[in-house]
Amino acid sequence: MDGKKFWKPAKALFNGTKMTVRCTAFYVLMVFLPTMIFIGWFSATLLREQRMERDFEFRSMLRQSTRLFDDYLRQADFVYGTLQSNKALLDILSNSYLSPADELFAYNTSVSPVFAGLVSSNTVVSGVGVYRYLDSAIRYSNMTGFIRDISQFPYDEAVMEALLSGGNSRHVEIPPVVTSQTSDKIPPPCIVNLYTIYNSDYSKAVGILEVQADLNRIFSGISFSEGGAEFYLKYGNSCFPVEKGGAYIPMEFSVLEEEGGNIFAEQSEYTGFSLLAREKQGGVIDMMAVRNMLLGAGLLLVPAFLFWLFIYRFALKLLRFSRHIRKTREKGLTVYADDVGNDEFGDVVSEYNNMTRMINELIRSVREAEKLKNDASYYAMSSQVNPHFMFNTLENIRMHIELEQYSDASDMLFVLSNFLRYNISMRRESTLFKELGHIRHYLTIYQYRQNHRISFDIIMNADVQDSECPFCILQPIVENCFKHGMKALSAKLEIRVEVEDAGDGVKVCISDNGAGMSDGAIADMNRKLSTSASPENLSQENISHEGGWPGGVGIVNVNNRLKYFYGEEYGLSVTRGPMGGLSCVVHMGYAQNRDAVSPYGGVDEDLRNSG
Repeated sequence: MDGKKFWKPAKALFNGTKMTVRCTAFYVLMVFLPTMIFIGWFSATLLREQRMERDFEFRSMLRQSTRLFDDYLRQADFVYGTLQSNKALLDILSNSYLSPADELFAYNTSVSPVFAGLVSSNTVVSGVGVYRYLDSAIRYSNMTGFIRDISQFPYDEAVMEALLSGGNSRHVEIPPVVTSQTSDKIPPPCIVNLYTIYNSDYSKAVGILEVQADLNRIFSGISFSEGGAEFYLKYGNSCFPVEKGGAYIPMEFSVLEEEGGNIFAEQSEYTGFSLLAREKQGGVIDMMAVRNMLLGAGLLLVPAFLFWLFIYRFALKLLRFSRHIRKTREKGLTVYADDVGNDEFGDVVSEYNNMTRMINELIRSVREAEKLKNDASYYAMSSQVNPHFMFNTLENIRMHIELEQYSDASDMLFVLSNFLRYNISMRRESTLFKELGHIRHYLTIYQYRQNHRISFDIIMNADVQDSECPFCILQPIVENCFKHGMKALSAKLEIRVEVEDAGDGVKVCISDNGAGMSDGAIADMNRKLSTSASPENLSQENISHEGGWPGGVGIVNVNNRLKYFYGEEYGLSVTRGPMGGLSCVVHMGYAQNRDAVSPYGGVDEDLRNSG
């Protein structure tokens, strides 16, 4: 009963308020307050996660930097391994040479270049030197650059005794004692690496190797992330601040701890060395910044929501429209059919639909015109027959009749009728068997006309005789044999046509024993034949009787038809033939490339489906 008493006044108050008040109250209770509570909780969680993420990044960065630091120190180990295996150096340190001349020659040829190369090729190595343990009567200044007497060893005798007994040593020298090379410059801070060098059979120590690793070079190659952090190199109980070109002034680690802040450490694999990172701010969370962030979020939440509500309607329309436009890449231009209203966006969509209809109509018109143009061009290329050939053949038949050579005239008419029947069939495709039969008729007509001063031989592999090929593709090439091969030829013209399977297609080699061409002319012709078939090459206006080998339909024309029929990797090539004249190689595919895109930018469906 108490619930009903409370509900009735609340319902009456709700029904008596305006819609805007209802929406505001609903927004405050259901959106604003929960959002503010969530923002407060989320901000605190985010700060904690950022703290953890930053700690992880510091540790990861420090771990990677320590690995790089170790890699740079390994350059010193590499120098030691190289010099320990240098026989000439070991012989010098062991006093194995009998004369100063031999020792000097070995030093200059096999030792000094190795030292210089190690210093120049290892980026952090600033100096290399050897302290000679065994006394020698040989003394000359040429060796002082890299080899010195053990009496000049600048470090503690305890270190030297430990080294000569088989140990190694590393320590920081700021600035180092210059022992590897003479220089007037102030040496940079470095890590001194000391190694024991043994003789060839490792039976005794013969010297101490000193390798200086420049700290500036080491830390210039290690990239530290910025953002309020200090970095230190710890060696023993001393810490050296890492700065570009810094002096590396040591300080006690206890002093660093007293200054406070979060300190992260990563131990090097080399004993005694560690890399440290310290946050200057010490990781304290600034609650004022948190409060300001929450306050700013609350103040911006209301206008941001109203702005979002205002633009949401238009943004949703734009999103749907953009998705429709992206689909045009796959489906082509289509009309946008969704209801967009009568506002400015509706006007844009209306104009887009009108433009789409116009573009689609223009595309259909252009494709139809291009298709008709392609058909006309292809038929023009394949149907040209030299009219002089017809006139001369008919005149030759007439002369045989006047000379009462009726049998020859009858045979010529029979062959000519077969030739013309095939030539005027106006098909797009044929087979190699039919093409070679057509060529046989053509050559037979020329035999009669030239009174058998022409001989020919046609050799074909039976496995490829049914391969598809363009119509009348070989006749122009054979015609050129007559037009140019018989020039300045007193002997009988011999023509050979060979067909073979080339693995990736069929090759037809047409050779003669004619006059041939110069090397330069052959090169020019092959350069023209390598040009891709283009709409300009295939157009009616550019069907040429020239192109290096004039006459007939033209070699360039035939080459363009082959590329159009099979693809760009096929076509003609010209070489010197085995019979002394020229050899024209026709490279054709096994069948028409029916999935290829035509050179006009689309697929010629009529060309694909015609027979």
